[in-house]
Amino acid sequence: MERTYQIENRRAMQRFQASLDQRQQPVQLLLPAVEIAAAMRAGVGDLIRRAGLALMSLLMEQEVEELVGCR
Repeated sequence: MERTYQIENRRAMQRFQASLDQRQQPVQLLLPAVEIAAAMRAGVGDLIRRAGLALMSLLMEQEVEELVGCR
């Protein structure tokens, strides 16, 4: 038996996948060189986490712009 949060999580992932399938533009992620160097000193795992967070933030900003328009 799935819990409510598991069902919502699955639905959110399905909506996210559908939005990626409809997106015609590539996603470009810009990371400052200073942050990359600092993350590399901390380890590759930290770099991957930072890049992942930056990517999620970018995708959320683009989704908001698609839904409500630019500021």
